[in-house]
Amino acid sequence: MSIEKSKPALSVEEQIKLLNSKGLIIKDIGFAVQVLSKISYYRLSGYWHSFLRKDNKFEHFESNISFEDIY
Repeated sequence: MSIEKSKPALSVEEQIKLLNSKGLIIKDIGFAVQVLSKISYYRLSGYWHSFLRKDNKFEHFESNISFEDIY
C-alpha cells in the first residue's frame, strides 16, 4: 500500500494562471473567476480534456480555444 502525494490546492486566481500558462485564452477574467468559484476547476476539467494535447511531459490547449468556448 503506497501513500499518494496530493497536489496543493490552488486559489481561483492561481487556477486561471495555470490554465493561461497551458495556452487557454481567457477573454473575461471576471467571468472565469465566477465560473471556477461556482463550478470548480475539477468539474469543468471534464469538458476541456478533449482540447488538451500532450507534448513530451507538458499539456497545452489547442490554439484558439477559449475558456468561454469550453464553458
